[in-house]
Amino acid sequence: MSKIVIAYLQYPISSDSCPCWQALQPLLAWAEQNGIPLQLSQLPAVYKDSLVKLEQLINHSKPSHLLLVQQCPSLLQIQLEKVASNVLHSTEADANGIRPTDALTAQTGPAAYFSNLPLAHIIQAQHQQQLPVQLSYFAGTAVANHTFYGLMHFIKHQNTNLYGGLMQVPLLTQQAWQHQNIASISAELLRQSLQQLVLTCLNNNNNVLKIPG
Repeated sequence: MSKIVIAYLQYPISSDSCPCWQALQPLLAWAEQNGIPLQLSQLPAVYKDSLVKLEQLINHSKPSHLLLVQQCPSLLQIQLEKVASNVLHSTEADANGIRPTDALTAQTGPAAYFSNLPLAHIIQAQHQQQLPVQLSYFAGTAVANHTFYGLMHFIKHQNTNLYGGLMQVPLLTQQAWQHQNIASISAELLRQSLQQLVLTCLNNNNNVLKIPG
């Protein structure tokens, strides 16, 4: 049976003070009303520990699909990431003081993995609903990409039946007012996009990219 896990990459602040995490909560009621097994989880947005927690989450929850979600203030619209790169490079340290420079997530891993979600179907469905979502081929070289690569590496070596991907989203409207010239989306629009993604994944299990074992 299919089970969707949406894992939000959370910086070290209280969940109560994170509007994006709070905006995801109504998805649980929507999923229950529609008979969809959906779980919301948080992962620490830090290097190394995010991969440990990710593996624990997968082994405990046993999802069929796992979508990572992280906010990126520089984005103009929602991005679905195609490529997870084996490159770690950051201009800032994480909460644990780790600041990788020209490093690798997996020393013996390939240069990149592709998400095995049905991205073409997802983008098409999103655009049919006039949702501002685009396909991206560069997820950056920081924590989100690091965790995304770790997810796809896990899928290749330990669970080839799992489907995974990364969505990066702009700030929400209630966050952007504190900044100048920053794009934002509403919480309702974010939920609509995630609802459509969940439905598309469940309806297109046979139209995904398999990660070679």
